Amino acid sequence: MDIRFTNDNIFDVNAESIVYFTDNTLIGEKSNELIENAGERILETIQKLNGCPTGEVKIIPGYNLKQNYVFLSVLPEKIENKVEIELFKSLFNKLFILAEEYKISSFAIDVLYMQTIYGDNYIRLLNNIVRSTDMKYNDYTIYMSKEIN
Repeated sequence: MDIRFTNDNIFDVNAESIVYFTDNTLIGEKSNELIENAGERILETIQKLNGCPTGEVKIIPGYNLKQNYVFLSVLPEKIENKVEIELFKSLFNKLFILAEEYKISSFAIDVLYMQTIYGDNYIRLLNNIVRSTDMKYNDYTIYMSKEIN
């Protein structure tokens, strides 16, 4: 696993995909930036998904984005107990399974957004996942975007 930190905006990172965290409806206020960057066509695709349960991952085309794909997911509101931690870990396991299925080897994740909205515990847990021995030999490149507007 190749982990790279970048100050680029998640939409400017040269990765095959982005991991975009939103709400369960997938078209709420949290998705506005994605729709603005990907274009209106993405809205029709998102609406056909009929939402996304917390901890699940859905993949859609990137449309007008630099990236080919968008992984949509909903993070647990908090990670204070084992169930929530396992839900968070499961989300990333599902992400990597989908990536393998679609032959995607690079992701951009907006870690500044995660930290701002959800807190430092999410960043620590994400770091533990991507740096774990289970992931050590996977051939993925993860761009941790920490752009400050």
